[in-house]
Order: sequence, then C-alpha cells, then structure tokens
Amino acid sequence: MSDLNFERPFFMEFGDFKNGYNREEAEAGINEAIRKQRKLRLQSHVEGIMLGCGIGEAAKQSVHKGVYKPQTTINPSLLCEEDAQPSAGGDEVNSNNGGSRPCPPLDGAALLETSPSAVMKDFATVDVQVETLQEVAEQLDQNIRVARERIGQGCAPFTFEDVLEALTIVLTVVEKGDPTVKVLLPIQPEGSEPLEGAEEVADFAYSNIVPLTVALSSTIYATEWMLQYTLTFINSIGVETEEEAQLHLELRARCVRLLGEINRFTAFAIAFKMKCEMYVAFDDLRNETEFNIGGILDSVEEDLKETMQLQFPRRRRRVLKVQRSIFKRLQRALVLLHELDTCWTPVMMLQKVWKDEFLAESYERIYTIIAPTFFSATLGFVDSSLYIESDSSNSVPEPNNPSCPIQRAPSQCSISRHGRQVGSAKPRVVAERQSKKLVLGQVKTLRVEEKRSFEKISYLVKGTVNRTVGMQLCLGARYSLVEFGEEHDKNWDFVANEPKDPQDVNAYVMELVKKFIRILRQRTKNTDDTDALVP
Repeated sequence: MSDLNFERPFFMEFGDFKNGYNREEAEAGINEAIRKQRKLRLQSHVEGIMLGCGIGEAAKQSVHKGVYKPQTTINPSLLCEEDAQPSAGGDEVNSNNGGSRPCPPLDGAALLETSPSAVMKDFATVDVQVETLQEVAEQLDQNIRVARERIGQGCAPFTFEDVLEALTIVLTVVEKGDPTVKVLLPIQPEGSEPLEGAEEVADFAYSNIVPLTVALSSTIYATEWMLQYTLTFINSIGVETEEEAQLHLELRARCVRLLGEINRFTAFAIAFKMKCEMYVAFDDLRNETEFNIGGILDSVEEDLKETMQLQFPRRRRRVLKVQRSIFKRLQRALVLLHELDTCWTPVMMLQKVWKDEFLAESYERIYTIIAPTFFSATLGFVDSSLYIESDSSNSVPEPNNPSCPIQRAPSQCSISRHGRQVGSAKPRVVAERQSKKLVLGQVKTLRVEEKRSFEKISYLVKGTVNRTVGMQLCLGARYSLVEFGEEHDKNWDFVANEPKDPQDVNAYVMELVKKFIRILRQRTKNTDDTDALVP
C-alpha cells in the first residue's frame, strides 16, 4: 500500500500546535511573524537610506549595532578602536573604515578648539545599544543644545537668526544690483545710517558677515553631520505603538528644522561669496575700461587744449601735426566702446546703469567736447581773402565780378586752409582805420551791423555757401581787428575761444602737475597694497 502524502496545515507555520489547533497560540505566532517581517522591511529601508546619506562605513556600522555615536561620521577611528579586538569566531576585524582604507590618525588640526572634531567631542554619545526612541530623544536634546550654543558663540554679539536674516537681505540686494536701494541690516550698530547701493551693501556684508561664516564653518559642518547621522539612526529604530510613531515624527521634525536652517545658511553664504566674486570681476572690468578709454580721451583732450593755448593763426598748423595721432586714438576708443556695447551683456541693474552712463559720457565727450574743439582748432588760420582791398568802403567785392577791382595788400601773408604759409610775413593786425579798405572790415560790417549769416558771408567773399568757411572768415577778421576777447562775443554772435593769458596758462600747468602727483601717489599706493598681499 503506497504512502499517503498529506499537506501540512497552513496554521502550522505560526506555531507547534502539539495539542492541536489553538487560537491564542496561532495569534501569537502571527504577531511574531508580522514583527519579523516588519523588522526585515525596516532593515531593508535603513539600507536604502544609508546608501544615499553618505555618513561613512564606520557610522553605518554603529547604526547597525544600535550604538548612537555621531562622532563616527567625522572620526571613524572611534569605532575602529572598539573593534580592534578579534571576534569570538576567529575572524580578523580590520581597523579601517569599511575595509577600504586604514583609519587615519588624528591630525593636529583636530585638536584645535574650532575644528569639527573638537565640536563633535561635545556631542552626547551612548556606549550601549539603544532600544527605544526615548533614549535617542534625550541625546538629541543635548546635542541640539550644544550645537546652538556653539553657533551662538560664533555669531556673538549677534544671534544666528539675525545673521541669517541679514544674509538673506544682502543676497537679495546683491542679486538685483540696484545702485539706489537703501537697506538697514539687523547686524548694523544702533543708530547707523542705511546702506545705499548694492555695492555698499556687498562691501559691508563682505567685511562683517564673511568672517562670521568662516568662524561658524566648523560648527556648521559638525552639526550637519550630527543631524544626518541622527536622522539615519532614528529611521533604523522600529515603531510599534502610536506613541512611538508620534515621537518618531517629532524627533525627525526637530532634526529637519535645524538642518534646514543650517542648509539655508550654507547655501546663502556660498551664493553670496559667488556674487562677491562677480562684483570683484565687474569692478576690475569697470576700472580697466575707464582707465583705457578715459586715458585715450584724456590724451586727445590734452593735445587739443595745448593747441588751443596757441595764438589763433598757429592753431591749424599745430592740429594738422597731431591730426593723424588723434584720429588713431579716437578710432581705438570707438572700437573699445563698440566692443563694450555689443560684446558684454549686463546681468545686474548696477552693471546696466554703469554701462549706459559710461557710454553716454564717453560719446558726449567725443561729440560735444573733442569734436567741437578739433573743429575750432582747424579754423585757426587767417584767410588771405580778408586782406584784399575793396574799391568801395560799403560793399564786399563779389568773386569773379570784373566791375569790382581787387588789389592784394603788398605786405600781406596768407595761410591756406591746408596750413601752408604764403608769403614771408606773419598775418598782420590791422588798425580800424585801415580795415575799412579791406574785406575784413566789410566782414565785420556784415556780421556785427547787418547780422548776416555765415553762409551769406561765405558766398559774398568766397562765392560758395558754406557755414564753416563763413565762420572761419569771421574768426580771422576778429583776430585781425583785435576783437578776439569774450567781451566781443555778443557783438559777433559767436564764441571765438580766445587763448588764455599767461596767468591762466600757469594755472593750467599747475593743475596738470597736481593731477600727475595724485596719479603717481595712487599708483604707488596700489603697488604697496599688491606687495602686501603677496606672502
């Protein structure tokens, strides 16, 4: 007779049931199976958490053993010292960090009071296995209190909340870069005036907040690892009752809140440091651009000023000598301005405002100062037509008109519009009585008495309608008639740009000397500061 195979009843998985099926024994077996399954699931969950927490192999081992030691995140040798003895099974236990590398000996920096290892020593630990969340809560309370005391000492005489609020305001201001904003920071002394402009806010924060962030770096670093370790340790403890579940959530919330403040402070400090580097780069760009383009325009203006210091008939000859150099320098300045305008895009309001103002000021200097001065200098010669005698004292000889005989003064000297001198004598200063017989006297009559335009005067004397030619004829007439001063500008209805007298020239030279001394002192100071930074 073949053996009969009977299937084992399913309830046998939850107990022995020697005396048959028992409901109470079955429920106890089911609950034990659920606890085992929950423990396996918790272990799998903890393994997944520790894969991304980065607390290190030594800290993971302490979590698996249930021994609360947050110091193992920074100093793995604490756990290695405990595991230095061989195990009971004869297996050799290496005193290394997860078997990957030997535990490094304590560095001399770790003995410093401000090092992360020194901060970690103040945190509470448990040398025995932790069974309940209540034991973790007691250690967490003590560690959070130690961390806040350390942070408060680093922020003295301010609080951590004030520093964090000030850093938030500063980061908002420097990111926007408003040059007109006014801000009063919580860490400013009482009675201080508001900081004006993003650059002033950045300078104040760099001088006052950055040292605090450096002083807090060790404490922040150690506290962050302590909280990460504590979160991992809390998640590794199983929860069975509703009270334990509530305590589990409260402990995690406390860690997350403090960790959020620390991460916010760290992120803001790093972002502000990056913004400071951007401000430094912008300041270098601004100084370099203003130095190069401003230096070019200053040199052009200096050449034109020196030209305008000469007597009127000598200006054109002088400006023609430096014309090529002036054009090259102006071309270089315009190229740099074009590159600044098209190749560099501002990312902050401060940069945009400076770019617009600098471009406007530079183009204004070129088109409202340099160009008119250059044009005025090119008119600095006495035209030969002004010394032509007229047959009538009341009319100007019309060009190409045979009815108006023209005679050239025997002692005249003319300077052409190209700067070449014709004749051997210099332009004469003609007396009022003699001028009435010459064209320059008639030019005065047309301009001063009849209020003719430059175009009309140009046509009557030269036969061409040209405002520039008419203005040059009037300038030559004023110089020959000794009416080049400012007191005659109203009668002639235009400014002649009379050269300065010797006293004004001396004052101008003294001003240049003082400016040169200031530039020399500034360069010497910058050189000393650079040498002081070199170790």
